[in-house]
Amino acid sequence: MKKIMTEKDIQIIQQKEYQDEQSSEQKIIFDANIFEQIKGKELDLSIDKILEVSTIKNWFKRQKEEYYVVSQREHIIDCKYIKGKARIPILNKKLLNKEIQDIKAKNPIKYVHLGGTEILIKACFREGIDTPIEIYLADDRIVQPIEKSIISAVRGNLIYQKFKFIISANYSVAIDDQNIDKLLVLYWKMSGIELAPGSKIFTARCKKLYVLTTKHKITAKNKINKVKIENSFERIVSVIDNNDYSYKEMDIEEDLEIVKERLSTSKRTGNEIPETSSRTSTSRSTSRRVDYITPQKLIEQKIEEINSHHYYITGIMDQRKYLILINTGQEENYVIRELIPEQEIVTIEQQNSELPKALRKNEETTEKELIIGGIPILINFKIYQGDKNITLGIKWLEKVKPYKLEDRQLTISYENKKIIIKRTLI
Repeated sequence: MKKIMTEKDIQIIQQKEYQDEQSSEQKIIFDANIFEQIKGKELDLSIDKILEVSTIKNWFKRQKEEYYVVSQREHIIDCKYIKGKARIPILNKKLLNKEIQDIKAKNPIKYVHLGGTEILIKACFREGIDTPIEIYLADDRIVQPIEKSIISAVRGNLIYQKFKFIISANYSVAIDDQNIDKLLVLYWKMSGIELAPGSKIFTARCKKLYVLTTKHKITAKNKINKVKIENSFERIVSVIDNNDYSYKEMDIEEDLEIVKERLSTSKRTGNEIPETSSRTSTSRSTSRRVDYITPQKLIEQKIEEINSHHYYITGIMDQRKYLILINTGQEENYVIRELIPEQEIVTIEQQNSELPKALRKNEETTEKELIIGGIPILINFKIYQGDKNITLGIKWLEKVKPYKLEDRQLTISYENKKIIIKRTLI
């Protein structure tokens, strides 16, 4: 009777294992007779399944070591950088190497896995100023296609002085990558306020989780651009590159407005983005000293600012057609006073005990019906003096969620109906 071969009967001729900081290698050798027996009918294995034999898999299995690091740093940003794209490197190679030395792992740590990065933005000015800001994290090692360098981006407003969000990168990079300082970089662009030179405009606190590991760690689950926004900030923070994009749809250029400006203002090469010295740096960290990198062109010349918040549609109010501005960087809905009859204006007295009554400014509001996409919608407005007849901000968009701004149309949801509104090009 023929003996049934088991995995324990596999005879090894040679077994070898080697690893250092640059690479690792494992190898086993057994003769052809053993191989034929392993893949034979007794074990019911085909050639392509030979590597799935548990004994062989165990020979090649390396002990994985992981060390989780949570750290935070707060950066104070000078007002001179609000109109351009100064940047803050979130990871530092020297710091990573120091942490690895302190750990004293049994096996060489060869990878850093990016987990979540929490960004807290706080204004250095009073509440109530409409100040749109765009923020994104990028992997600046990716130079082509440049739009793929965006990990995630959000659009917010510091009208209430602060907002917070979390971005999950979820990928690993080799520790000996020469461009590891470009792995996770914070960019921003802000408008709506000007401060005297030398003033500080806002602070950015970056709290990050990453894993130092001996093995290449993969945790992605076919999801990209994961962004978590706390409930209290949902009204003033929105995701620019939508979480629901598929990999193919991420190639659509018009869906990444912030990338358009990035392409038009600078090419991200080492020669064009010099690192400033510690003596000339105008942004400081409250926990560690950091050198910030500023695009050379922003120092040498004024770059034309592109307002990516503006998007127009057409609507009807009081039987007249109007051009309506959709401003995703603005909190309130506004209408100019000339369009509203006096009897429809509601005046709200400002309650502020710190000011004498003579200095208090009253707020004027109204409620009007707009016909948008053929559907009448009741909207609350603040009345203001400006050059746009009607402006709809975040408060209106929140009431018609889920919504989607596309190059040719705006899709909203109202009373359980999906409404498509054509964009008006001007």
